[in-house]
Amino acid sequence: MGWDAPENPGAYTKRKIFHKVEDMDGTMIGVVSIAEGKYLWKPEEDFSLFLKSILECSDRLLAEIDERNGMSRQAEIRLRFQAELAYLLAQQFIDGAESMEELLTPVETGKEAETYYIPAMLEAGGTTAGLRVGMILYPAGVRAHRLYLKTKTGKEAGYLSFRDDRLYHIVIPLLEQKRAQVKIEVSRKQDRKNTSGRIKYKNIDFWMRIPRETTGTFPESIGLKIENLLKQYENR
Repeated sequence: MGWDAPENPGAYTKRKIFHKVEDMDGTMIGVVSIAEGKYLWKPEEDFSLFLKSILECSDRLLAEIDERNGMSRQAEIRLRFQAELAYLLAQQFIDGAESMEELLTPVETGKEAETYYIPAMLEAGGTTAGLRVGMILYPAGVRAHRLYLKTKTGKEAGYLSFRDDRLYHIVIPLLEQKRAQVKIEVSRKQDRKNTSGRIKYKNIDFWMRIPRETTGTFPESIGLKIENLLKQYENR
């Protein structure tokens, strides 16, 4: 079959493209690899299979180190390194600005940037009492690949989550790379069961402004982070 998605020549390694195989009745009977290369993810590629590809890729890189050293790490250590490695590898195969344009329609388009409205939720660590509709929230920093938010007074309110899992692998990396700006408010449209403040989430209005210059570019720092992570694994 082959695959014709664009590639990122600077990606650390190749990855496999997986495809679901169905019988004549449309029943899924398996998954096969149809191509291998430094292909970028496109919406035409099932995202769950993209994640499978990245996990397979990260597992292979760690297995090569284990084989080279003639030893294997504890399962807990290996899983921790694999999770971080997969997160970094995914950034080399997703063009954040381009993917956002393919998934969502910009609410504002200019010569220098595009702005997107992204339905999101605030996952609170405790009660959401005190978070009023229309209240502006601010980034409190990214920890463990989660964007934490705070109120104007500096009180941490929780972290951001998305109804579309694909956006997690687009929005958070763009923010970590400081390649986007955001505006965040507590949404005026809340779920009926989430009006008393006892529920641990709130609907959030989230706007992201992405400079056009980021399209088709990938930070060199990601490749360096991958190399350093693999060296850390090898020296465990």
